[in-house]
Amino acid sequence: MKIVILIISITICASKERQTKFAQRYMRNGNKNLCIDEQQATGVFRIAFATFTANLLKKVSLQGNHYMALAPLSVWITLAAIAEGADENTQKELFTLLNLPENACSRFKLYQIAVTRSSSSKYVSVLNKRILLIDKGAHINGHWYKLVRQYSLLQMFPAPIERNPVATIEITKIFILTNHQLNFNGNSIILNSMDYDGLWTTAFNDNVAKHSPFYNQAGKRIGSVDLMKMKTIVRIGYVASINAKVLELPIGINGEYRMIFALVVDNNSSIDSMVSSFHNYTIFEAKASLQDSQIPIDVAIPRFLMKSEIDMKQILEGMGIVNLWQDPRATGFISYPPALPTTYIQRTTLTLTNEGVHPQPQLEHIPPQRYNFEERYWSEFVVDRPFMVVLVDAETYTSLMMATYSKPTYS
Repeated sequence: MKIVILIISITICASKERQTKFAQRYMRNGNKNLCIDEQQATGVFRIAFATFTANLLKKVSLQGNHYMALAPLSVWITLAAIAEGADENTQKELFTLLNLPENACSRFKLYQIAVTRSSSSKYVSVLNKRILLIDKGAHINGHWYKLVRQYSLLQMFPAPIERNPVATIEITKIFILTNHQLNFNGNSIILNSMDYDGLWTTAFNDNVAKHSPFYNQAGKRIGSVDLMKMKTIVRIGYVASINAKVLELPIGINGEYRMIFALVVDNNSSIDSMVSSFHNYTIFEAKASLQDSQIPIDVAIPRFLMKSEIDMKQILEGMGIVNLWQDPRATGFISYPPALPTTYIQRTTLTLTNEGVHPQPQLEHIPPQRYNFEERYWSEFVVDRPFMVVLVDAETYTSLMMATYSKPTYS
């Protein structure tokens, strides 16, 4: 009930001059004759988003934290919404960062693809919140608000940011619980969250190998994890650009999502080198390399719950987005007074358990085999050292969530 009251109390209006300028901008840049078609839109979106994701991952990794989860699609969509209400200079900066076309009709087609990459079902829960918490005294530009609602880019809620920061903190807790200190010096704050919890298409064994050894890249034991195990035919491959062996596991009743695990293949590589070598084509390279194993292989994945918080404002400042947080004119087409966000926090939760939609199929008895080194390499995928994992949708292989795991459950 509280949330409903908040929604109703938003003031939707703006000066006639600003609304006119906003409308003129879209008339000027919305020529449908220059609009890309549906097939082109998918290709443009995949490259635009993948390029942004690779750059964002590198910036986040510079913080030296290789135990974190990131939801790049949530950031991309949120910034797209802000860009639509930004002044000309800030909009150009954001469009460049997000690799968005100038033509409005083309952008809107990309948005339609982006916001339909994830949804929740009986078997998979992918919950994404994209919130702009704005001061109650701000008057919202109705044209901008209509646009972001039409394309489901962003939700907006009022809060007494200027008059009552303490109450604003309590309102923030309705949407996400954060340990970060919130800055209320502006007129708004941006909040993102993505929470994943789903069933594998095929379940792991009921017997989890508790307190199994977990090693660093040099082979030294640094702790232990609870390993989920199965023996089955899987899709496995090698990605040369990051020098990693990869495994893909389907999620949901029809494999509507996939989880890709990446392990570096030798002691000369590491999570650092994997992330620094990650490019816009890495996910597609992984997809192209995947093939069914010739026989059922041993698979072991840590069971874990990872919670991560990222100061996205700090990350974006490192990527050249500065005026958005400092210059009131940058968000003048969103509201009056300008939205001027001074905080942007993203919180993510990634939960991996052994539960699945279907039980493991009964395998015919396979006699023990002796492998040479190369055969052994492909006969198992045991995640007992630092790794990267990416959650993608099966249709476009858009990275909904990605994580680097280097800290074992038990130290």
